[in-house]
Parts: sequence; C-alpha cells; structure tokens
Amino acid sequence: MGQKTRVMVVDDSALMRNVLTRLLETDADIEVVHAAKDPIDAQAALEKKHPDVITLDIEMPKMSTKITKLRMSLQKTLRE
Repeated sequence: MGQKTRVMVVDDSALMRNVLTRLLETDADIEVVHAAKDPIDAQAALEKKHPDVITLDIEMPKMSTKITKLRMSLQKTLRE
C-alpha cells in the first residue's frame, strides 16, 4: 500500500463535515487531515496540513470572496 491521499473537507454544516469525514475515512487509502468550517479556517490550515484534495461546499453564505482567496492560496501552494 502506498501513501494515503490527504483530504481537507470544507463545509459550513457540521453535519456535512462529519458525514463526509466518516465516509471518506472508510477508505483505507484516504486520510482526512482537516475539516474546516469555512474557507478562512481552511486557508489557515492549508500550509500546515498539505492536503492532496479539498472537498469544498461552494454555497456558503457571504463566502464567495473567501472561497476565491482559498483557491488562490491553493494554486500558490501547488506551484511551490
């Protein structure tokens, strides 16, 4: 078995974060490294957790600017 795929879950719903985390962790090849309540929390954890994949709820109230900033941070991290 190789290295696990590192996943960050971003969702404003605690229920959905929990459901997605539990579902993803049923796969032995996946490790959920962080579950963020919003893009601000996700951006703060991005450089520390180094996820390979991010699941992102794109319908979070008043968060479109924050989601854009998260996308830009992710692109920067991927280039480095």
